[in-house]
Amino acid sequence: MDNFKDVNDNLGHSAGDELLTTIAGRLRDTVCPADILARLGGDEFAVLIEDSDGRDAGAFAQHLLQRIRQPVRLASRDVHCTASIGVATGNSRDITAEELLRNADLAMYAAKRQGRNAYALFEPAMYASVIGEAQRRLEIEHALAHEQFVVHYQPVVDLRTRQLIGVEALVRWRHPARGLLGPQEFIDNTEVSGLIIPLGRWVLQQACQQLSRWQQSRGEHTFTMNVNLSARQFQYPGLVSDVRQAIEQAGIDAHCLTLELTESILLDDVDAAIETLQTLRQLGVRLAIDDFGTGYSSLNYLKRLQVDILKIDRTFISYVATDADDKALVEAVVNMARALRLRTVAEGIETDDQREMLRLLGCDHGQGFLFGRPAGPTPSPRCSTPRPRHIRPAPPEPPAVLASTRLVRAVAAGAAERRRATAADVRQDRVDRRLAVRPSLLAAPPLIGRDITSNRRPDEADGPCISIARRLGVSPASLLRAAGVPVAADQPARLRVITAVAAASREMPLSAASRRSSR
Repeated sequence: MDNFKDVNDNLGHSAGDELLTTIAGRLRDTVCPADILARLGGDEFAVLIEDSDGRDAGAFAQHLLQRIRQPVRLASRDVHCTASIGVATGNSRDITAEELLRNADLAMYAAKRQGRNAYALFEPAMYASVIGEAQRRLEIEHALAHEQFVVHYQPVVDLRTRQLIGVEALVRWRHPARGLLGPQEFIDNTEVSGLIIPLGRWVLQQACQQLSRWQQSRGEHTFTMNVNLSARQFQYPGLVSDVRQAIEQAGIDAHCLTLELTESILLDDVDAAIETLQTLRQLGVRLAIDDFGTGYSSLNYLKRLQVDILKIDRTFISYVATDADDKALVEAVVNMARALRLRTVAEGIETDDQREMLRLLGCDHGQGFLFGRPAGPTPSPRCSTPRPRHIRPAPPEPPAVLASTRLVRAVAAGAAERRRATAADVRQDRVDRRLAVRPSLLAAPPLIGRDITSNRRPDEADGPCISIARRLGVSPASLLRAAGVPVAADQPARLRVITAVAAASREMPLSAASRRSSR
């Protein structure tokens, strides 16, 4: 029977006994007199057909499922129940009774894995699969006992400042024969076997202890650690106790620990999830929804769950810089999170373009191969934050503002200065008109230090200066003088002003009078 435990839990054991009696009566009415019907124990029945008499086993199993699905009246309500059936065939010359029951049992569990309310015919591969699972369970138990698992850490970076703010703990298996294995090689097996509980507890303890060592070495206690929880862990009654013990043993602040859960885990039983989350929040830990956008997202549940962080799945990040739909989706998630006072973390960032687009969209934090691959612990946590070649950090504001003010004053000198100008000054006047901009635009951080004509950094070569001047139709020297910067001045400082002027001039179209004068 499928989910028979729910009947006992919700309606009581008397209702459960009544349900079993009703189902047994239906099975008795369905089988032939020569067949043997037995209850093996609990909610499990078996039918032995010694003479099939031309009956098809699959069709017979389907007929049994239809009879079982009919509603049963229990405690003044109709209860709909289903079953999973395994079918095995053989003869006494080739197979024993124990082997026949074992094969049927394996087929039944295969039907449950297919989604329940179904039947499955035994295949030899099922036995091989079970043997393989049993062997992997033994290997995992051996790995836990002999400390073959290791924890690697991937950087989490502030997208605005590019500063390392924390790491995510990721478990790996250092297999003696197969080398370093990722979680996809063993997590599913540990989840099914229940070994995820001791493994997850060990990962949590290791991560908290490593966080304590890093905080002491860095001299700061705001560095954070993210740890993933599986569905089996979240449902484990001792989870809160494990988290509390790991925090106390490591001597860290609870708010520096973030526990990550997927949407599907939280939505399996929302009421129970809310209760567990509230208990965890009372400890002081932060909570994050991992892979947000890939499950059954619900704004109502998001409000009720009271989490702190949304981690945007990598499937939306891969093309965020090139695909308008992905960009719109990410922007919507970021704006929604901001409205709910949640932080956002983008997963799977691999390129500078992705990082810059996410920063512009307002995403708070990011992680991915761009900042560093998962690696073992080091004396001090590190991340690789390569500075994009087409982006230069904004210079200190006061020099830029002063240079902008000099330029505006030169432009505002007006007609009196231009009437006294020489032929060279007339050419300079033409530059001034083309560069008529507002100080606020010149001082705006996005316009300062950005080269709009080349992917090179401004301090790498004279090329950007020449190309900007060519675009404006003036000489580089005239452009420099218009900005109030000596021609022989330091190259980076000079080009910051030039680039700001060019960017601002392109943002503001010239007036008709200015265009005529420029001609």
